[in-house]
Amino acid sequence: RHENEEVAALAAYILRDIKDLREEHLDQLIESSRRGTGWIEPAIAKIGTPKAISFLVNELVRERETQTQLTWAIKMIGAKAVPDLMRVYQGETDWDNKLENTMAFTFKELGVNAVTAIYPLMEIANDQATAPERRIRAIAAVGFIGLPAERAVPDLQALQQQSNQEISAAATSAIVNIGSKEAGPILAAKLEHTVDSFGRMLLMRDIAELKARARSAGPIVIKYLKDEDWNVRVGAALVLGYIGYDEAVDNLIQLLDRQDDWRL
Repeated sequence: RHENEEVAALAAYILRDIKDLREEHLDQLIESSRRGTGWIEPAIAKIGTPKAISFLVNELVRERETQTQLTWAIKMIGAKAVPDLMRVYQGETDWDNKLENTMAFTFKELGVNAVTAIYPLMEIANDQATAPERRIRAIAAVGFIGLPAERAVPDLQALQQQSNQEISAAATSAIVNIGSKEAGPILAAKLEHTVDSFGRMLLMRDIAELKARARSAGPIVIKYLKDEDWNVRVGAALVLGYIGYDEAVDNLIQLLDRQDDWRL
């Protein structure tokens, strides 16, 4: 509570890393956070009680920002933050792009610690009585968790067959974001239907990030070794290595003799 804001901030910085903070300190820390004292949210996360977690998640929804002490505090809490985060998906009505980006960032940061959110999120996603917008947000959240949400892929594949095209598209995007082997054919199909070189390069980057899980994309990627754009040709060669598509070895060896394409 020091009148000098820099002194207060230094005290908060020390509290961020101090041990043995308890529930009895929580009200003072919350008061400090509401005054705008920096660094204090990780100290609240260390207390980790339901009241502390509820406050931090409520502040997350209010501020709607990423890469802050607040998002770091949520990551520190880990799996214990999931029930309060789920309440956002179940009850929050004031959604905008800032909140969407904040929740995406939060679930990506939690990763494996967010697996307990998969079932309740898929419950929302599969509920025909729920508004499509809320279902789509739940589907997207499953994708944000990444590979730890691989178990949800069969349910997401079923949602791809929905007559609602937005829900179907959301399920497809979630599978890609999860990064399981089922993402390979989706990205390969997009690659095949993308005409501009920059778009192809971005898709190749995404395929390469899947590594061996995208091996099924090899037959499509190999075609781009003969693309008219040298960036795409080089990208295709790199991708074939990242995904371990060993059927391309002979094709790659032949390209070693090309005198007109030193980059490749």
